[in-house]
Amino acid sequence: DAASALQNSIDYSKKAAQNGAIVTLSTHMPNFTNAKIKKNADGTYDFYNCDFNEAKDLSGDSLKKILPGGEKNEVFKAYLDTIAVYANALEQENIPVIFRPFHEDTGGWFWWGKDAASFKSLWIAMFNYFKTEGLDNLIWVWTTEGNDADWYPGDQYVDIVGRDVYNKETADCVSEYTSIAENYGNKIVSLSECGTVGLISEQWASGARWSWFMPWYDGTNEDGSPVVHADEAWWKDAMSQEFVVSREELPSME
Repeated sequence: DAASALQNSIDYSKKAAQNGAIVTLSTHMPNFTNAKIKKNADGTYDFYNCDFNEAKDLSGDSLKKILPGGEKNEVFKAYLDTIAVYANALEQENIPVIFRPFHEDTGGWFWWGKDAASFKSLWIAMFNYFKTEGLDNLIWVWTTEGNDADWYPGDQYVDIVGRDVYNKETADCVSEYTSIAENYGNKIVSLSECGTVGLISEQWASGARWSWFMPWYDGTNEDGSPVVHADEAWWKDAMSQEFVVSREELPSME
């Protein structure tokens, strides 16, 4: 059930942190205005059985309905409460969480990406909600899509600026990094998602000094052909570099 799934996530994250890992949390929220979210008899909501593909529905005024005063605000807050329970459980053991919500906002394929003003109001509302809940262990990652400065929530609401890069050669990756570093030089810059990109060694040598990189998981196309975002050669190159730190090499964060 939902409670067990949440506890499993908490236990898994605690164990990972104890083993030296840095814990990250990304969200892929359903569109609360049209998702088939079940309300349980005890008043809680079941977010585990809804169709997350509904997140791609940008029709209707979703933001207005879930923000304070909206008809779906209760459901949205219930979702945030689930995140708060997770984060608070880790905070009790002094475990920080790199938190990446509402990714690829300007891509035009998720409900939170309808317009800049609505997106910023959503981000800030969630930030303030967690603040009132007393959470102090979330490290906030905003994902830029390039040329979207008007979507930036503001320095006080963002700790790290990430970029999702797919199917780009080394020169293009370096260009992406350079642009972010120039525009958000006071923030840590990460390659928050990537797939089929230039070798990490080549990117680094050319000036793309990402704080971290995360290749997306492999899968299959509709025709059954494989999707490989990072092959064995790419991984071997990345993990053989002196500037790439493995979990075993991480220093204590205490």
